Amino acid sequence: VFFMKNFKRYITRRKACLTKSLFINLSMLILPAFLLAVLLFGTIYTYGVSLLLIYFILPMFYAVDRRLRYDLTGIGKKDFSYGDGYKAFFQSNKGGIYGVALAILLAIGLFLLSSTLLLFALPSIVNTFPDAKPTFYEVLDIYSEFKFNNHKLLKFFLDEGYKLTRPITIYLGLACFIPICGAFFIVIAHNLSNHYLCTLLLPDIDKNISSSQARSVARSSFSSSSFSYRTVEQLKLNWPLIILFIVLSACCLLSTSFIQPSNSTYTLFTMMIAPCFYVFSISFIMYFYMMNCYVVLEENQDKLIKSIPSPILLSIQQTFESREYIHGEESEARGRHSIRQNVESKDEISGAVIDLSQSVKKGEKE
Repeated sequence: VFFMKNFKRYITRRKACLTKSLFINLSMLILPAFLLAVLLFGTIYTYGVSLLLIYFILPMFYAVDRRLRYDLTGIGKKDFSYGDGYKAFFQSNKGGIYGVALAILLAIGLFLLSSTLLLFALPSIVNTFPDAKPTFYEVLDIYSEFKFNNHKLLKFFLDEGYKLTRPITIYLGLACFIPICGAFFIVIAHNLSNHYLCTLLLPDIDKNISSSQARSVARSSFSSSSFSYRTVEQLKLNWPLIILFIVLSACCLLSTSFIQPSNSTYTLFTMMIAPCFYVFSISFIMYFYMMNCYVVLEENQDKLIKSIPSPILLSIQQTFESREYIHGEESEARGRHSIRQNVESKDEISGAVIDLSQSVKKGEKE
């Protein structure tokens, strides 16, 4: 009953985002999603170096995120463009390489782990494709030779490697699935939620510190107190999107497993279709995923604020009311009343105030 009551509020709030601007926002996702897929495809030729270029397409995603937030709250610039995104990242220093690097490192780590574990299942995968079995076992014979011959192995792959395309496509598709889910549904969603939470408690925080610093402030000071509650609420709304991504990914992987190129030239292209489809499709799914996350945060502001320990809450209020803090449209729209009414008297918690500037200093490193 409690969830159904909340669910009605979530649906009402979400209607603000499902307007004619939705088509424009999704259209703006096409270019960065395509570039992201291209950079992932480039990893087979650049040994992963192309992933570092992801940082330079993030402003495009940032622009779409800002438009989503405007649709949800009416705060900010309505027609936020790619150009505004690049200015924010590289002139106003709103971006942060730390979050990108963390997502990439987590994805690489999960890929190495999943690909290693899947090696044990590789013979079973190959056995489902009778045409590939002779080639696979011939490769094993070359590896088992007393004197390993790189030239012989390379020549064999160039001549006969295309026969392994179908099992390799399945293997690589499965190995890439978990890392991509982890990077998007865990790291990116967590970072964006922390930033949004910080803007709820400290309106106009982006006028004072960078986005990476704001995430650091939330992560080190107050996000943990409400993490369990908001994560459960967000999953209640987002589980259909996760299922949808799993189904789409499975259909894509199954479809590409039927492709059998006639020579090795097209093997690399074929086996990268599924991973590239993953990152392209998940970019659009993440738009609705984050929409639900933001809706939960907006509709549970009072509960989230009450979950924060009083010393930290008082520190937030003092930070917000300090002379150095720059205020703007968000401050006018959100105000400080929701924070003030939940703060205990200063006398009761005298000496227990936590200085948020320490958290900000940590964020400068990011």
